[in-house]
Amino acid sequence: MGKKVDQNRLKGNYAEHLVSVWLSEKCLVRPVVAGTDIGIDLYCEAIIDDQPYKHFWVQVKAIGESKLFEENGNTMAKFPFKTNDLKYWAQQPIPVYVFLVPVPKWPPVEPTRIFCIRITEQIIRDGIPKKDSIMLSTKECFERESLSNDLEIFIHQIIPWDSSIILLEKGIIAPIREDKDSGNCEYPKGVGKKYFEKMMKRIYDSAIWTGVENIDTWNENDERKRINLTLISKIIYSIHEKNFHQLGLKYLFAYAKISDQQNLALKFREQAHRILDDSEGLDQEKKNNMHRDINDLFTKIMNTDNLSNDDL
Repeated sequence: MGKKVDQNRLKGNYAEHLVSVWLSEKCLVRPVVAGTDIGIDLYCEAIIDDQPYKHFWVQVKAIGESKLFEENGNTMAKFPFKTNDLKYWAQQPIPVYVFLVPVPKWPPVEPTRIFCIRITEQIIRDGIPKKDSIMLSTKECFERESLSNDLEIFIHQIIPWDSSIILLEKGIIAPIREDKDSGNCEYPKGVGKKYFEKMMKRIYDSAIWTGVENIDTWNENDERKRINLTLISKIIYSIHEKNFHQLGLKYLFAYAKISDQQNLALKFREQAHRILDDSEGLDQEKKNNMHRDINDLFTKIMNTDNLSNDDL
């Protein structure tokens, strides 16, 4: 007797193909090769004005009647997720969605709606749960009768929002959309508070990088010099009270050198030594080596006549 195919597998196969058909109206859909599915079923690319737009990934789940319920007049769908799966999806570089397809009986009848859980947004807002699993629910869905309109909203509003907020975890503030003519940008709201420290570090690192990349042009362009020696240096100096890294210290020494402020350079060096002495988790040998590196860096920068970014 041949192998028997479990009905749940048939339901899952049907659900995946149905989602592919619905999305294919406005997206390119590429099923994951059989045997390589580790949490993603469909690789998708939205299409706008006949042009490829943004990518997103989809996991599909067939659900029965027990996963459907009413709440405040809305039809809802729910599904339990393992925390390890959320951790995997959190590592992905593009938005992830789980589509819940009602398949209460077999043979199936095409459902009137397919539900969508915005996994990326859920993780960015609430983080990864500390327990082993969590039940997530949603009222967001694609209605069969209004599929074209629902897909338009999904492509033009949902995907851009989720593609923007996924970068907050790295401290990057990216626009949801940008008007090419006016240059005006729209940014996400209400989701960034928990990432404030990461955003500040990104600003800090960007300021240092910008200064280093342009240091050899400071004396050629008064406006660029003014920006580098005021705004950027003040940002770095204020944050340096808490922390420093070697590239930032190079920049501070360079700032003092170009500004012809030897005493300021000495203060930066003293501050770096003090921060290093107060650092925990470093053995004394490591600290001694870093103290030496600070002094060598100070000597190199202060003895260089015409600084360029190659010197940093």
